[in-house]
Amino acid sequence: MYRKKLPKKMLCGLLTGWLLMSGAPALGEAAAVTGSFDSRIYESRLDKYWTMRVYNMEGEDSVPYVSAQQYLSLLYGGKAEFQMEDGGQVLKVVRNGVSVKFDAAQGTIGSDSWDAFFGSYGERALPNGILMPEEFNAQAVSRKNPSSETKDVGFTVNLKNYGLAMTSYNGQMLLPFAVLQNVFAMPCGAARFSFNGNHFYDIDEPIGHIYGHNMNPNIKLNPYSTAYYSGKFAKEKEIPPAYARYAYGTTCLLFDLYYGHKQEKGIESFDKYFAQNGLKEELLSTDAERNSKAFTKVVYKLFDSGHDVVMLGHSVFDTGSYINTAKVLTEYGGMEPAIKALQKITYKLADKGVKFLNGETGSYKQYEAACKELKLNPVILTYIFRDDSGKPYKKWLEEAQGYMKVRGTKEENFKLDRTAERRQSEDTNRLFTTKERIESLKPADFGNSRVEIIGDTAFIYFERFAESYKEASYYYRLPNENVYNYSTFGLFYDAFAKIKKAPKVKKVVIDLSNNGGGAVGALTAVLGFLSPDGEVNLTYKHTLNQNYCSEWYHVDTNLDGKFDARDGFGGQYDFYILTSGFSYSCGNALPFFAQVDGLAKIIGEQPGGGDCAVAPFLDAYGHVARMSGWNKLGRMTNGKFVSDEHAVKVDRPFGDMADKLYFNYKAIAEWLSKQ
Repeated sequence: MYRKKLPKKMLCGLLTGWLLMSGAPALGEAAAVTGSFDSRIYESRLDKYWTMRVYNMEGEDSVPYVSAQQYLSLLYGGKAEFQMEDGGQVLKVVRNGVSVKFDAAQGTIGSDSWDAFFGSYGERALPNGILMPEEFNAQAVSRKNPSSETKDVGFTVNLKNYGLAMTSYNGQMLLPFAVLQNVFAMPCGAARFSFNGNHFYDIDEPIGHIYGHNMNPNIKLNPYSTAYYSGKFAKEKEIPPAYARYAYGTTCLLFDLYYGHKQEKGIESFDKYFAQNGLKEELLSTDAERNSKAFTKVVYKLFDSGHDVVMLGHSVFDTGSYINTAKVLTEYGGMEPAIKALQKITYKLADKGVKFLNGETGSYKQYEAACKELKLNPVILTYIFRDDSGKPYKKWLEEAQGYMKVRGTKEENFKLDRTAERRQSEDTNRLFTTKERIESLKPADFGNSRVEIIGDTAFIYFERFAESYKEASYYYRLPNENVYNYSTFGLFYDAFAKIKKAPKVKKVVIDLSNNGGGAVGALTAVLGFLSPDGEVNLTYKHTLNQNYCSEWYHVDTNLDGKFDARDGFGGQYDFYILTSGFSYSCGNALPFFAQVDGLAKIIGEQPGGGDCAVAPFLDAYGHVARMSGWNKLGRMTNGKFVSDEHAVKVDRPFGDMADKLYFNYKAIAEWLSKQ
């Protein structure tokens, strides 16, 4: 389940006039400002930017600092008040009637009610409600049932515990950029910017076009990504020690605040957790490759859920060669053709006497001759030779040896497996294995979504909870089969239009057997159709605030704009939700809420889990990933919060007949008639 990102127009307001600074106090001790230079902020484009003043701290020129006043004023659209006290050592920021206190001497940031300070209010059910205002399309906050939340707990962040500091300078409270981005921008989806040593770039919004993106290895050369990888850090072979400490400290702070499964894993603090699991030293390493590998281990080994995924697995340091790699991929038409060319070159040199398996690498002239003989585009040589030393880059021998080891075997004719890295996660590997099984049972012509009626049973199948954010257009252009894959609301509206024309239908099966989740707005939409009156109750625990939230919505299922008791189909049909071990995230939440509210029976197999909303994040190195965030779905039962992770009880299991029933709607209809 994911949340809507902050709209671009809000990001523009956030960035305008930012004052960005650089500097690194060591181990939590504030340092003096020694110099400054201009920096720019780019928001997914190069034609417009904001010029900022960057300040250097004593002995350092790599770690960026920012004025808390300007950052928070712009983040919250000017709706914050600032007051310096105690001779400029204390900054109080007031928003929504609640204050946050920055104490430079103590190195602390504290608030009595973090939730109220963060809250956006407006159209949302709660100040920090899961549904964003943009998602209210044919949905609205309930007028019948009030939303509520228990009192949240205030807390204090001690930056000294993270080896970080703040300092007062000329009336401004300066903090490391990633502290403010991680603490304040995360809840509103604006934590997107990475520093390349010169300027800041939004690398989350255009992530699919940033070189090295783990999910898309075939990214073509583009100016934005090239500019990002042309900064000072891209040329540095080693990470400055102070920057490594800054990145480590701000990463621990981020996870301590917003990672959703701390309690289940017994995590007291991430600093201790990393040390206990042997990753602290690697995460503090000044070797960029070692550091990035440790980050990947954190996401796939320590976090280990289907929500946790690395999008960009390398840091911005020592990455100038990514531009050359992008040139190679562009010229060769993708990763696979480029790798096959590298294989051919390796085999040609081996045939000429270069003994790769004995540690030999060959000379530039040999590679150049091999390219000519094989009639390959010589740009491939820039992948192997990445500087002016005349020697292959440090990892080339290992790569060439890998090609030699599979020569003459079936592995030589490889196909890129984009799921290989994610399979390091046991939970994700389980999901992939289950999905492969489910996909093997799916008929070739079944499609990604469908509505089918067999006798007295209707089936609604879809593989993703999707919202187009254009559902309001259905008031003048009713949805049809063309919107099924893009709007779950549109799918259900059209499905029930068909069902109402088939008076024999008594049972409706919602097939989530191949559904791995999606948008929470689509989840509430479906619950509205199952409800007897369009009312939907979404409940969750906020792990940061330690409070319980109950949000009520109403779905206008008949599109009459009245949001009344004539919405919903609960009580008119017997609802069943079909699940498998791949039914994850929203695919797990729908059967949970439908079951606890008595809306449907669950059939099939135990759904796969996934109780936390997905939280996109990036660290100070520019690693981009997704993790299980701070909103944990579930329900308070007898005074105890029960997560939906593995709480669904299958009412009518398929048992040994499962593989014969999935996708066989005729057989399922017959099976249900005998239950």
